[in-house]
Amino acid sequence: MVVASRTPAGEAGVRPGDVVLKIDGTSIRSEDDIATVLATKRPGDVVRIDVQRGRQRLTLEATLVVP
Repeated sequence: MVVASRTPAGEAGVRPGDVVLKIDGTSIRSEDDIATVLATKRPGDVVRIDVQRGRQRLTLEATLVVP
């Protein structure tokens, strides 16, 4: 996975190789799940992203922007 540095995910600290587990408490199993969750959000919303990075679980926050 590529994470562009000037995107909300990149700015939040999501890195290539991170596995997204949840967004705002919703379990993520596919890219479609990510799109479904983000479709309910608006620019300016802050979302919590739970990721697995190696053996660590991290919670990151991203502020959404206009695509």
